[in-house]
Amino acid sequence: MLFCSFSGGVPGIGKTQLGIQLAINVQIPVKYGGLGGKAIYIDTEGSFMVERAQQIADACVNEIAYGAAVQREHFQPSEDRINANFFLANIFCFRVCSYTEQIAVVNNLDNFIASQDNIRIVIIDSITFHFRQHFEDLALRTRVLSSMVLKLMKVAKKYKLAVSLRNFCLSI
Repeated sequence: MLFCSFSGGVPGIGKTQLGIQLAINVQIPVKYGGLGGKAIYIDTEGSFMVERAQQIADACVNEIAYGAAVQREHFQPSEDRINANFFLANIFCFRVCSYTEQIAVVNNLDNFIASQDNIRIVIIDSITFHFRQHFEDLALRTRVLSSMVLKLMKVAKKYKLAVSLRNFCLSI
């Protein structure tokens, strides 16, 4: 699987919620139709809220139980060890506070993923946040961001995982 997605928009449109939803959904066990993987969430804006992730994870557990009931399958969350904490424990969240930290995290993704088992998605929310303020040289900013995206594509191909990028924009 090599899949890269990009979503952008004005504040409050649901970009972060979509990222959290992807981080939860990628973990749905294979026996319930999911990938049974783990997620990396790189948060540049401080918008990842554990409380919201908990709500989405709870809803996912309920949806798995409902789907199993509809298909007349036996589902015991405790037996399968599926609960909100199961989902939250498999999201590796990196809070980056500068563009240099963001570059460092992306540069070290290969090593981190190699040390983990079954990472299936990397989410960056938002890829350009730290690059909006500190780069007067637009050509340099473009080169740095392009280099970062190229590294993400290489990691995606090497480990057969998805990359999902979020971006803030005021107008198109």
